[in-house]
Amino acid sequence: MERRDFLAKSVLAGGGLYSLGLKSAGAISISKENPMPMQILGRTGEKVSMIGIGGGHWWREPRTEEDIKTLLDRALEAGINYVDMAPNYGDQESEKRLGAAMKGKRDRVFLVNKTEASSYKGTWELLEQSLDNLQTDYIDLLHLHSIGNTERWTDLELAFSKTGAMEALREAKKKGMIHYIGATAHHWPSRMHYV
Repeated sequence: MERRDFLAKSVLAGGGLYSLGLKSAGAISISKENPMPMQILGRTGEKVSMIGIGGGHWWREPRTEEDIKTLLDRALEAGINYVDMAPNYGDQESEKRLGAAMKGKRDRVFLVNKTEASSYKGTWELLEQSLDNLQTDYIDLLHLHSIGNTERWTDLELAFSKTGAMEALREAKKKGMIHYIGATAHHWPSRMHYV
């Protein structure tokens, strides 16, 4: 299948989902300058690519920092701007490799990262370490990572209290260190009512 055909079919598929009632995905746009389908992310107003790249396996051998730089360059050339990361991907190694690859390109990346810490202190520590690893002073969207995971998030009451993760994220947002706060729950979405 040609790239142009793939993109056209992706847009049609998105339109089909829209007609099924999945309207929260936002308007889809394609331009001659960027043939990658883009859409507005929720209520943020941010335009992100419908296809993103994730760094979950960037730490594994034989991938090198140069491989990750090439991957990011090709993704950006293709119009992909949504890049997903987490500190637990390779014990922060994926973050470090992305940080090196983003040099001089940070303004072209919509950077998504995560926290797994329930506590205020733990969330701040992870955020500061991630900013250092990623060689940036802000993260576009920071998620509570897989809040449905009951082994990881044993105490969601703490996470949403004044001494929890959400309070740290609110403060980080006020300081401009993160722009948006979200949550993932790909294993147990029934716990999303906390959000």
